[in-house]
Parts: sequence; structure tokens; C-alpha cells
Amino acid sequence: MKNLVKTLMLTYFVFVCISCDSDDENTSNEFEILISDLQGEWVSNQLTVFPINIPDSPFQEAYLQEVFEFDGATNKITSTAYLDRELTIPVLIYKSVGPFEVLQESPLFPNTWEADFGNTDQTLELTTDDSEILALFGFESCGITEIGVVYSINDGCSIFPSITECVEKDIIQVANGQLRFGTRTLDICEVRVETLQDTFYTKEN
Repeated sequence: MKNLVKTLMLTYFVFVCISCDSDDENTSNEFEILISDLQGEWVSNQLTVFPINIPDSPFQEAYLQEVFEFDGATNKITSTAYLDRELTIPVLIYKSVGPFEVLQESPLFPNTWEADFGNTDQTLELTTDDSEILALFGFESCGITEIGVVYSINDGCSIFPSITECVEKDIIQVANGQLRFGTRTLDICEVRVETLQDTFYTKEN
């Protein structure tokens, strides 16, 4: 009887170990597939809404047309910002480059992973010379005054923080050929987001 019990326990232990190894292998394969699928340029015909946290600003939100490009372990973002949903008040073109790291699967939604996004270089190009808008955002205090000039803002400027101040704690979902990011929050640098944006991105190339 004792031998039977030992045999059953050993069989159960081996089964559990095989199951764990299988789960680890499946997770590893899913991770590799995700990284491969991410590579390339992702665009959306929807607008991303970005809060403007400037006291007494007549504009509470900016509307962004965004392009994301994943190249190896690097993420590049190009955001063209407008102050109205109709895209008649252009303000700027913002670009950033930095590393990204997929950490682990998220329990919040299917096909969703926790990911950190850093920023090692960022630039700003004005698309308006409206003095009131420039004064509102304080671009002139950063020496940013001319349209068509690409300015480095690695030290931060206006609503854009320094490149050393934030690693965004995001989530990403890749499903049915579409990419989604987490909903932007004011404390995204400290607390991982827990909801997904309504904006979907599709790969261009």
C-alpha cells in the first residue's frame, strides 16, 4: 500500500512539473510572437485625447494623430497635436524615441501584456505662430518660437517633462491584427494603467 501511495505521489509530481514546463514554454512562445508582431509602424484613423493641465487654459484637451513604430527594442512616437477635434487648430509635432520592455502578461484582459516605455530623445516642431497659443503653453520661455524648426526638448518644455522624469507603466493588447495601449492617466509614471484605450492601431508596414 505504501509503495502504491509513493508511486501515485511521484506520478502526480512529475505531471505537475511537466505542466509547469509546458506553461512556461507556452508563455515564452507567446512572448516571442508578441515581440515579432509588434515590429513595424502602427497608425490609427482615430484621435487620441490628451489632457492639458494648464490652469485657466481655454483648451482642456489636445487631439493627437499618432504613429507608433517598433524597431527591435525601440519605440518611436510621432504625435501631431491639434486643439480642436475638427483638427483646424494645429499646434505642434512631437517626436520621441526610447526603449520599451514587455514585462509579463496582464490578468486584466485577454492578449494583454504589461509594458514599460522609456524616453531617451524628444523633439518639438511648432505648426502655429499664434502668439496667444505660444504664450499659453510657455514655448517661448523654452526658446521655441519658429515654425518648421525641430527643437530638442530633452530637458523638458511646457507640458512635456524631461526625458529622465518618466517611464510610462502601460499595458498593450495585440489581437485580430490591431494594437491597443492603456488609457493615459496623470500618474502613469507611478501607477500602471488598468484600462484600455478605445483607439485601435493597425500596422502599415
